[in-house]
Parts: sequence; structure tokens; C-alpha cells
Amino acid sequence: MLYPAIEQLSKKVGNSYILAVLVGKRAKQLEKNIPDYIEHSPEKAISLAAREIESGKVVASTIGDSDEDV
Repeated sequence: MLYPAIEQLSKKVGNSYILAVLVGKRAKQLEKNIPDYIEHSPEKAISLAAREIESGKVVASTIGDSDEDV
């Protein structure tokens, strides 16, 4: 079973499409900004991004279309 659950994250973000984009963008940011940590971490960037969204550290932005808007 995945943690955090996709259903739980979807409710927090609004819907599953926004969730997919948000997790993807955040995972790319993590891989770009802290590649050494991601490479040696037992978790993948996607899992770290999902946990950040679940904890409220990352929220969706509705302004702009830039990759920096997360």
C-alpha cells in the first residue's frame, strides 16, 4: 500500500490531475536541486514529493505556467 494514499493526496490538492502535475514538477525540482541526496536516498523523488504534499510543505499554485510555480 502506498503512503500517503493517492486518494488522500487528491482530496488535499483538489483532483488527481493537479496532483499528478504537482508531484511530477516537485520531483523534477528535487532531482535538479539535490541530486546527491536523491541518488543515495532509499526513497525516490516521487515519494519525497508526495510526502511533502501530504505534510503541506508543497501546495499548488494557480498563477503562471512556469516549472517554478509549485
